[in-house]
This record gives sequence, C-alpha cells and structure tokens, in this order.
Amino acid sequence: MKLVDALKSIEDLDELYGLANRRKVTGVTDDKIFPKWTEEERQLILARKYELQKKYGRK
Repeated sequence: MKLVDALKSIEDLDELYGLANRRKVTGVTDDKIFPKWTEEERQLILARKYELQKKYGRK
C-alpha cells in the first residue's frame, strides 16, 4: 500500500500519529524495516493532519 492510499484511509488523528511515528510507537528503529520518512512524505503526513484537524475542529 502506498503512503498516499494509507493517508486517505485514515480518519483519526491518533491513527495518523501512529503511522507518522511508527518507529517510536513500535520501538523499531531499523531503517530496513521502517525507513525514515522523506521530506515529501513528511509533507503529505502534515497535510493530512491539517485536513483532519480542520474536519474535526481540533488543533
């Protein structure tokens, strides 16, 4: 599944947090398992965060 598709399916800020911080949440820091997000990927995640905040009126 591509990141864009995964982001579209997320409707909850907590779920988005889990995806965005998957290395921290799972405790897996191996780049082969969970590579760090690229700057483009980070921007996509932040854009989805802002969409969800606007949708649910949360900051």
